[in-house]
Amino acid sequence: GLSVEGEVLEVTDPEAVQRVHDVIVARHGRVDVLVNNAGIAISNHPAETMSDEVWKKVIDVNLNGVFWCCRAFGKGMVDRGAGSIVNVGSMSGFIINRPQEQSNYNASKAAVHHLTRSLAAEWGARGVRVNSVAPTYIDTEMNAYVYKDPEMYRHWVGGTPMNRLGRVDEVASVILFLASDAAMMFFVVVGQRQEKVRLVDPLEVEQFVVGGVAEQHQRVADLAGDGVCAGGVAFDEFDLDALGKAARDAQADVAATGDHHPA
Repeated sequence: GLSVEGEVLEVTDPEAVQRVHDVIVARHGRVDVLVNNAGIAISNHPAETMSDEVWKKVIDVNLNGVFWCCRAFGKGMVDRGAGSIVNVGSMSGFIINRPQEQSNYNASKAAVHHLTRSLAAEWGARGVRVNSVAPTYIDTEMNAYVYKDPEMYRHWVGGTPMNRLGRVDEVASVILFLASDAAMMFFVVVGQRQEKVRLVDPLEVEQFVVGGVAEQHQRVADLAGDGVCAGGVAFDEFDLDALGKAARDAQADVAATGDHHPA
């Protein structure tokens, strides 16, 4: 079996983040993968009446916490020339949720995705991959209240072709792929719909995983147009094994030809 250890961490405290990093490195020698998953939502606060405290609390956890962790753990990865970081963003970084008012949450997640792009551009050539996932509504304890509000539930699933909330394992499988060596050369766009998934030109450093609401479908279609890599490989539905195989095949092609540009 696997050995698992835990450390309590307040991600809004940059000094605490550095201390936990130092403890882990002292114990294990290095950190290979970082997943930034800490996040909160304080919704139903109209922008015109939102307090400074509510705005700052969400930004502090969702954005500042991600940056403090990326900085602390990313430095060692950059120095070593290897590592993988996956930031958990949200579809809310690209769309406006209805009916709840949450400009603080939406802004924080949009910033997470652009921070991811920035770090990917800074660190990619030095061997550190930085990706993000943007899940749709996920069936978690935090979202359980929606089942008691039929009108809100109708809004939440109404724009989702699967007509349900996502599952935690469905997000985890994408994070696993992005963190693994199977994704060494790829940034991935995944639409949570039963249509097509294409691998996108990694040089574009575009958004990597998008959620399932209707407003995002056009984004998937736009990104999965010309210039897709692996010869424009398409999948009828999300298949982690197929994505991994395509990634490995493309890596083999690069190794054989020395061509680091997508087909």
